[in-house]
Amino acid sequence: MEVAYSKEYEQVIDAEKAYELFWEGIISDYRDFTCAALGCDAQVTLANAKRERHSMKQRPNFRCYGEHEIFCIQKKKKKMKCLDILILGSHKRIRKKGLTKSDYQSRMCSNNRQSEYRTIMPIVNKYIDYKKSDLLDDHEIMNQGKKMSYDKMFIQLEGEFDLFTNFNRVYYGSAKIVKLSGKGDYIVFFSKKIKYKDNYFKPTAYVSKKIIKNSYRNKLWAKELSTLADEKKAVNVFIYGTPVVKNCDEKEYLNIQICHAKLDLVDVRRDC
Repeated sequence: MEVAYSKEYEQVIDAEKAYELFWEGIISDYRDFTCAALGCDAQVTLANAKRERHSMKQRPNFRCYGEHEIFCIQKKKKKMKCLDILILGSHKRIRKKGLTKSDYQSRMCSNNRQSEYRTIMPIVNKYIDYKKSDLLDDHEIMNQGKKMSYDKMFIQLEGEFDLFTNFNRVYYGSAKIVKLSGKGDYIVFFSKKIKYKDNYFKPTAYVSKKIIKNSYRNKLWAKELSTLADEKKAVNVFIYGTPVVKNCDEKEYLNIQICHAKLDLVDVRRDC
């Protein structure tokens, strides 16, 4: 099932949003969902709710373990077009009127809905799925007020680049994470060289102790980064931000600056 109704949150939401809310503590019971259709209260559970992202073999999804009503529109399994929205700013979630069962019924007819996220983890999951299915151009996301395809939202750090802009996107690639001795800071070293303005760079990203401290779920991030640095293995790193060429000791470096200097807009995958 793509969506379900949360009795705690009192809105129809998708599984990625439900997972985000569960880990924020806003939803406490991953089994307290029902079918999203009006008049149908079939019981639904959020699978993989308790698993951390890196240990998942399958992304969060809804599973129905109750009986749908005969008239239930969800039984038709019609897929709705969804516009994803990345929300920047404070991580404090402001409660506002969301999608009720009645609203969802209406939008089923118009084949249109929206889903808001405050971290990039859900959209990275969707990007990986869409890429495997060759559907990157068919799905859109609202990024800083601009609607774009998932294909334009994600940029792989390899090959040749003609232009970098100040417009935030998700930059990603294989990388190793190294801890700086005595500081508690980390550097992300991306594996592949890229060509930019006739120069070759190996992109990096700097994760300071301050960035870790200011991030949501900072204790989990501190533990995860320490583990990755100890393992010394390449992982896939996704960073929502902007690339900047800097000069240091008469040498140029290309650094991916993390948007808002918070790890809420970073994701690390061991296998994807």
